[in-house]
Amino acid sequence: MQIQIYPSPIEQPTQWIQILTGFDGKYEAEVEAGTYVLRAQPPYSSVRQWVPEWYNDTDSANATPIPVSAGGVAFANIALGTTPPGGPTGKIIGVVVDEVTKDPIQNVPIIFFSTNSMKGIPHVAFTGSDGKFEAVLGTGTYLVKAHPISWPLWDSGYLPEWYDGVQDVDNATPVDVGEGSEVTVDFALGKKEPPTPAYITGTVTDEGGSPIENAVVVITMTIQEMSHLDAESGPIPGPFHDGLFVEGLGHVRGGVWKGMTDAEGKYKAEVIDGNAYIAMAYKQGYALEFYDNQTNPLVADVIEVNGDVSGIDFSLEPYTTPSNSISGLVRDESAVGVRSRILLIPTDYGLMHHFVRFGYTDDKGAYSIGNVNEGKYLVLAVPFSDYAPAFYKEGEYGVIHWKDADIVTVSGDVNGIDIGVVPFGSMGVVSVTGRIGDDQGSPLEGVNVYAMSNAEEILGYGLTSANGDYAIEGLPVGTFVLVADREGYDPAQTSVTVPTGTYSVGNVGMTMKPSGPVTGTEEESVPTSYRLEQNYPNPFNPATTISFEMPAAGAARLTVFNLLGEEVTTLVDGLLQAGHHSAVWGGTDMTGRPVSSGLYFYQLTVANESGQPEFSRILKMMLLK
Repeated sequence: MQIQIYPSPIEQPTQWIQILTGFDGKYEAEVEAGTYVLRAQPPYSSVRQWVPEWYNDTDSANATPIPVSAGGVAFANIALGTTPPGGPTGKIIGVVVDEVTKDPIQNVPIIFFSTNSMKGIPHVAFTGSDGKFEAVLGTGTYLVKAHPISWPLWDSGYLPEWYDGVQDVDNATPVDVGEGSEVTVDFALGKKEPPTPAYITGTVTDEGGSPIENAVVVITMTIQEMSHLDAESGPIPGPFHDGLFVEGLGHVRGGVWKGMTDAEGKYKAEVIDGNAYIAMAYKQGYALEFYDNQTNPLVADVIEVNGDVSGIDFSLEPYTTPSNSISGLVRDESAVGVRSRILLIPTDYGLMHHFVRFGYTDDKGAYSIGNVNEGKYLVLAVPFSDYAPAFYKEGEYGVIHWKDADIVTVSGDVNGIDIGVVPFGSMGVVSVTGRIGDDQGSPLEGVNVYAMSNAEEILGYGLTSANGDYAIEGLPVGTFVLVADREGYDPAQTSVTVPTGTYSVGNVGMTMKPSGPVTGTEEESVPTSYRLEQNYPNPFNPATTISFEMPAAGAARLTVFNLLGEEVTTLVDGLLQAGHHSAVWGGTDMTGRPVSSGLYFYQLTVANESGQPEFSRILKMMLLK
């Protein structure tokens, strides 16, 4: 829980303190003598359960001022209200214990995902000192997960688990909650294996090959891993409240090791074996460099650690220190600061593979990047958790396309470049994976991939790796659009439909074409004719993707039939916009029950806005088990 402390009266909203409560709900902040107002702000993903509140009122105008004398102590307790579910309710109760000792485990978040829609924010309950939990939920069917805390600053030592005793959501046992019912769901959690250490070694030199002594080397989690842990944690505070402080950069989030090179420019970093990392090296007077010869974490080479890894070397480029700077805030529409990475992307280069200035915000979302060359830049904020990346556009929030961003001219000190970000609007247990490439068939690295609802709400985010692969997790079932965006390329998008009972969708790819100069306009590729593609893979088990194209908006219906011509299920049924679309069939009928192996047919029919038929085609596919 975030506790925000403002001087009273609130005149300069940037001059405030933000701290976090502990697992016991307690907090403590050291402040100067004065008068303050205080706000308890739940993590965005919990606002539908806990209501933000000022002390002692619901808005800042009526908040009770808290006087603090020099050397004195003031107490301010806040009891947050919750948003109860509407309609009829039932209850899930249970206990979480150690699978060996049977001792209760406290402070374990229990996450309840509704399979009815998997939209909105899942409910969360926490176990008490007796290991017991209780949740009042709306009637329906739920997937329940015990997710022990596993943050870099504190780790429970237990493995997460879906009910009933499985690690994979595809094998989770659904739990039905009826009106007035009380269902018992117990967990027996296993311990994690002790981590095995491994070492990453290398040398930092200048361009002439001379060793650089006392260069700072930092090893961090990959952005993909941070996104995975954030999605996996559900609606509990993002797991990256840790940080390694690097002089000249600020607090590096997701850091696992920091050290300095010796007189020979060498370093030796201890990490956990079996994980993937990115690395950077920095020293005053040299340009920051990510391995391997990259400028920022979005395109840094991923270091796969399976045993000790050597040869992770850096060759730093001398960097002049111009006096120009750029500063601002990253915040959401409630003026809450959001911890983020900041990228300054020169528009004369266009591609982030070229020189990019890079930095971090502080814990209140404020950033200041000095020693910036004069020029024109796009400014991109990539939050550490809970929020989607966004470009700077004055007065706007959630700008995901680089062509829509404002261009910032840097000459001297440029202030007030405030970037508005938006939280992910829904959560579930669905993951989507695929590959992004250019029109020559080469993979594209550093592409931001967003999952968008039909209401243009951002549901999730992924980033492509060096081979163009991406993964977006924590998505709801239903239909959404995937949007790919990267500097120097026109955006691409495709539609995906995920039926209830399907929790993973693969092979959702897109192709991006190089763009012209920055113009502030956006062009999207629209098909010129109707087309129904052969499903992929085919034959398949357990799921396959069916793609189709529409040159104009219309009422589309995609249906699966068996050999007898009987309707098995309907994958798409509704109005779709012109564009590229896809749906996934997980081999189940309309009730969610698995069907038998064999030959099946799928048919796409499209009617125009007047209801007149425009297109119809049938193709066949094979399910093998």
